[in-house]
Amino acid sequence: GVGLPVPPRPFSWVRPTIPPGHVLIGVATLVVLSRRRECTAFLRALHPGQPGFWLACLVVYGIATGYLYPRIMAGMGEIVPLGSSPYDDTGGAVPLGPVSSNLTQSIYMLSDLMCFLLVVALAASPEGFRAALAGVIAYALSNTFFALMDLGTYFTGTGALMEF
Repeated sequence: GVGLPVPPRPFSWVRPTIPPGHVLIGVATLVVLSRRRECTAFLRALHPGQPGFWLACLVVYGIATGYLYPRIMAGMGEIVPLGSSPYDDTGGAVPLGPVSSNLTQSIYMLSDLMCFLLVVALAASPEGFRAALAGVIAYALSNTFFALMDLGTYFTGTGALMEF
């Protein structure tokens, strides 16, 4: 039979690309908020004067400006969009306006805040602090190891070994 025409979706050009890890941060947040001690530390980190408060203010500012500024100042300048935009894919500058990366970057910022608060909450206990410290040390050591490997392969002309 003849199918009905499908109406175009509004904002069909918006295709945010959110990695699954950012979705899992939401699940981890729910788990942490279900524990009394961790929930208290999580919320205490958001009190005025605490680092989490200032990070939360920055996130709110970033999300608000990411949504409002491209609409308020639409067409007042040109941008090179990082995500999809309502304009044809020119590969260059397009008039200022909302683009999908505004939503994506807002989700990244919110995930960064949640990650910070989760670490604060989990490090509130002595065993959690030791685990967080061990994670930071392991991260720093692996970062240093790969930096030294990168330098070594650069100076020996074997950079292809690091192309994985």
